[in-house]
Amino acid sequence: MESNFYFYLEPYVYLHVGDKSVLMVNLLDDKTLVFSDKKSIQVALKLVSDSRRTVKIREEDISLPLVVSARACFMGDVTCSVSQPFQFYPEINVIQEGKAYRKTISYTKTNIYSHIMQCTVFIDFSHQDCKEYIDYCIGEDSSSAIFHSLTDKRVSRKNLDKYLERLSSINVAMKIYLCGGGVELLNSFSIEKFPNLVFVYSVRTLTENPRIYKRLVSDKLPYILMLDLAEEVTAFDLNSPLELWGKISRKESICIYEQLVKQGKRIRPFIIKNSQNLDLIKETMTFTKEELLNIKNKFQVIKSNNLINTNFWGHIYVLPDGSVSYSLMEDKIQFTDMEHLQEDFKKKFFQGNFSWTQLRGYPQCLKCVFRYLCPSPSYLENILRNNGVLTCLLKTM
Repeated sequence: MESNFYFYLEPYVYLHVGDKSVLMVNLLDDKTLVFSDKKSIQVALKLVSDSRRTVKIREEDISLPLVVSARACFMGDVTCSVSQPFQFYPEINVIQEGKAYRKTISYTKTNIYSHIMQCTVFIDFSHQDCKEYIDYCIGEDSSSAIFHSLTDKRVSRKNLDKYLERLSSINVAMKIYLCGGGVELLNSFSIEKFPNLVFVYSVRTLTENPRIYKRLVSDKLPYILMLDLAEEVTAFDLNSPLELWGKISRKESICIYEQLVKQGKRIRPFIIKNSQNLDLIKETMTFTKEELLNIKNKFQVIKSNNLINTNFWGHIYVLPDGSVSYSLMEDKIQFTDMEHLQEDFKKKFFQGNFSWTQLRGYPQCLKCVFRYLCPSPSYLENILRNNGVLTCLLKTM
């Protein structure tokens, strides 16, 4: 019988075929190859669609860039055989997105509620800090349906106690952030009772209410300070907050942020969208192909981005009316409430149909070879894409 040439990849190689190119990653050492020639794409398409994970090629195809590079980098080889051989594949090559998520979740042996790692409780939506918190996440000129529908709502003290008790019982290690409270809030809580409680205040609020700042510092209460890096960095002692949330709205803010990082400050940057800084936003959000290909631990990155949204995962929000959302951009129809939180979460967790599992499903991304290397969609990216401001995270030359 006549022998044929068969090309195959090693079991530790990730292969993804896009509309115009092929991505190949050695999952052991992060070696990455990209091919854009038509014949390499054709061979790769046959390879990913064949149930035996091998593809018959002609002798002249052995000189294709895809085949030559795979052999040179010990990522694949060519064998001569009478019958088509079988090769194993890494699971992330064949099981993706919803199917991969549900299969992974079915193996979970942990308490599923331990995945709720953070919760922000908005106490009073008429308080300036609640609006500032949301502005930090989705932009100053963006419309939040959550915020505008609840501006006249405030959590009663009785309900707040009930919420905190309930949240602590769901996951004792959950970090709970309280936003939108005055000095009376600090006077009425025991850190011993709720050791994972963290208060969230803006520089503006602490300036207007020095009693709050004095109480935070004197009692060494854990708090997050929201500050504009361009204007407010000298307003307070930056060593007392548990964490700084730095507002970046222009280029000078980036330099200040980098200086604070060098000083060892625990700071989280928030690039704030407004009508004047869209060029800065696009410059800081986008990256070159070389930067993307040089990221470390590609196996973990690809696997995570194929399962969950790492920007949203683990965080819930309790609103002043007692409703609960899994992101700040969720439609109200997706909300639950404190009474039914565990039941609702369990259902959505196993089905995988909520904000925490929003993957890179934009039309421009569906056929992109870098789809699972790019970071999970953020609030800001969602808004920019919906407004037609951004179409791709890769910088164009």
